[in-house]
Amino acid sequence: MDKMNAEDYVYGKLKNSIFKRYIRPDTRLVESKIAKQLGVSRTPVRGAIKKLAHDGFVKLSNNKGASIVKPTTREIYDTFAVRAQLEKMAAAGAIENITESGLAKLESYLSVEIDTFNKKDIGVYYNFNYDFHISIAKMSGNLVLEEYLSSIINRSHIYLILYENFYQLGHNPSYDEHKEVIGAIKEKDAGKCEKAIDKHIQTTLEGLKLEELDRELGDDFIML
Repeated sequence: MDKMNAEDYVYGKLKNSIFKRYIRPDTRLVESKIAKQLGVSRTPVRGAIKKLAHDGFVKLSNNKGASIVKPTTREIYDTFAVRAQLEKMAAAGAIENITESGLAKLESYLSVEIDTFNKKDIGVYYNFNYDFHISIAKMSGNLVLEEYLSSIINRSHIYLILYENFYQLGHNPSYDEHKEVIGAIKEKDAGKCEKAIDKHIQTTLEGLKLEELDRELGDDFIML
């Protein structure tokens, strides 16, 4: 296994373990231990950890080293509060600029959403979710808004991956809520659209297991 393949291998193993919650928030990522578990040198482990830090899953500290991010409850609520406002701005702009082809594109996401959720591939699902919300922002024509919304969606997805029991969800509440947002945009009803977005954000927050933020996790443990 060459250096780059080894790095990709370690990155994939670590990311999958984060997605499946085998590695918990605030867990220290000790290069030597991970290298031993995966049968590689420390160099690809170090590279993989840097990639995860770039993705937003890992925090690098001079004192503690690398660890999985552990946001505070306030950070999570503030992130979703900002996201809600940006989503409303994006939807308002989309209502002004929506075309038949744009509306058809949004509606096409609904069937894709059912399929991706049922397959339980968390990475693919959140990529889809990102595309859906960013499509609305693109329709607003506001490039600055699109940039900020992209950043906040990525950040909120990290929190969802860490604290939402995706694999235990039997029903996807986002489907009905996305349908409501699309319907409001189609009707060009800004007020109805804002209510649908508020409902969507609130449902998402209620699905997070935030009590785990205050739980003692014990010694660092990684299952790869």
